[in-house]
Amino acid sequence: MRSYSAVRPLLEAKRISSPLEFSLVQRLNMLDVHVIRNWIPARYMSKESFELKTENDVVRFSMGRVVDNNGSQTKGRVKTKRVKMSKKAKLNELRFYRLKAKKKMTSPNPEVRIRYKLEKAKRKEVWLIEKLRKFEVPKAPAETYDPEILTEEERHYLKRTGEKKKNYVPVGRRGVFGGVVLNMHLHWKKHETVKVICKPCKPGQIHEYAEELTRLSKGIVIDIKADNTIIFYRGKNYVQPQVMSPLDTLSKDKQNFLLNLATLGAGERHHDDGPDYTIFVGNLAANVTDYTLQETFKIIYTSVKGAKVVTNSDRATGHSKGYGFVWFGDKGNGAINYQRLVEMFVYRNSHEFKFICQTYSALYGQNVLHVFSNIQRNNPFARAAYLRMIEPRERDAEILRNSLFGNGSSVSLNTLIEIACSRPSSELQCIKQAYRSRYNSDLEQDVTTKINSGFKEILMAVLKSCRNYGGKVDMSMAMCDAKTLYEAVESGRSVDQKTIISLLSQRNSGQVKAILLSYKQLYGNEFSKSMKQSKCGQFGKELRIVIRCIQNPERFFAKQLRMKNADAREILIRIVITRSEIDIKEINRAFATKTGSSLENLVRREFNNNKDKTNDIVAGILVGLVNRN
Repeated sequence: MRSYSAVRPLLEAKRISSPLEFSLVQRLNMLDVHVIRNWIPARYMSKESFELKTENDVVRFSMGRVVDNNGSQTKGRVKTKRVKMSKKAKLNELRFYRLKAKKKMTSPNPEVRIRYKLEKAKRKEVWLIEKLRKFEVPKAPAETYDPEILTEEERHYLKRTGEKKKNYVPVGRRGVFGGVVLNMHLHWKKHETVKVICKPCKPGQIHEYAEELTRLSKGIVIDIKADNTIIFYRGKNYVQPQVMSPLDTLSKDKQNFLLNLATLGAGERHHDDGPDYTIFVGNLAANVTDYTLQETFKIIYTSVKGAKVVTNSDRATGHSKGYGFVWFGDKGNGAINYQRLVEMFVYRNSHEFKFICQTYSALYGQNVLHVFSNIQRNNPFARAAYLRMIEPRERDAEILRNSLFGNGSSVSLNTLIEIACSRPSSELQCIKQAYRSRYNSDLEQDVTTKINSGFKEILMAVLKSCRNYGGKVDMSMAMCDAKTLYEAVESGRSVDQKTIISLLSQRNSGQVKAILLSYKQLYGNEFSKSMKQSKCGQFGKELRIVIRCIQNPERFFAKQLRMKNADAREILIRIVITRSEIDIKEINRAFATKTGSSLENLVRREFNNNKDKTNDIVAGILVGLVNRN
């Protein structure tokens, strides 16, 4: 008996040498061809081996042994384990081979199949659109680049540079004059920064010098150190002016803005028999006119009849020296004209108040704003006069500072919201710059430090939005943003706070109002009402207050006036004065709608005190601002 074993590969099979083996091959060739054809791939696709045995010219097959890698045969039969595949693994395998099990339809009609596929495609399209909406980010408007706005890194670099350099300009006892500004421009020829040394300097006077030098030199305050040193930056777009010494300051030979005031004796009156009395005013500035001198004295004194300014040219210095006379009608020139005082605070604008402050400083040698600031805490007239005369951006910066640090550890959130959310983005940007210049601190950083409630993120978003001021309102973008707001509130079980905060921080105040208007047009209700849902929680309550102030500031202020607080007088004075030239009429109507009474009645109730004359003046000022046309 001979046996022949077929193993892989066939190319390595032994040669047939004996006649018996040759005859065996001939017998194999006599087999059907398709058997061999099917056997060869089966041999290579299986792990089994077979053995051919010949006995008495009979061919037998044996499948019981396995050939290993070394060519030796193993006993028995190796059983392969059957691995069970999960349903997910089967689907993944089908996807790998790009196969998919097709569902059998009940109806073989081609029209039905096409209609079914079309409906399925439409459902898939709707599903994809809903998914893509979550990833639609509205495009933010291009930020207007102002090269004079300095970043934190630039300020830090300029501050360090100014501290290291030794160039400086002194400000002596005469204060700020044309030569000081001239020296600043001369230093700016070669250096970007210059230090201004103010010695001696009274406490708090350094900020006055910084403000005055900023106005005259057009420089930028970088830092104020040790109450006597100011570091100025010339600006990125600096061009040296043709006249480096400004025209609206006194020269060195003139004495620190002082107008020496003296009254003539009884024997020096122009009319001894008449009722007129005259005072002499010396060392007037070149830009003082008859009308300016007369109106300055009329602010306080009752019986001013006229004024005359006389100027003479000094041949030695080439500068003009002025003096003047002021006539009073009777001896009662010391009486204060209260009606005139009220009219001044009602009908003057910010530019006129600025000129009045300069004239007062020239006449009496002190800043009238500092006089009012020192007594405004317990004096309502001083408080009203101070808020009315100070520049609006400086006023709002001071209100923000007092709301953060004025009450110790507590923060006045209503006052913060009142200023941050009711001002346009352009004004808010100016307020932030004034805050930095006045207090040498960053408003956003102070808000982050002092506020711990949920209002912090909302207020920070509003403060950041002012960077995008400028440009027209885009209604198509507002529609897209309104849909984004709706999905952030209604799509899930909770409110998407990050999307809302991000949207508020990327849009200016005008664009936010357009978004809220589009929201009402699309969905039929106000966005603030949508935030009343239980899933909005505390975030919804806080956001609703801010949104109401942005969308309807007159209603917000009317509600503030209706609330009975310990500082009701302060709130009344602040709101009437800050909104007098903006929307005080709308606030009055909103207040009357809710209470049935006008703001004029509220003012007279709050300041009804016959013993204190200043209360009557404050009431007259506030009523005049409310009823002003």
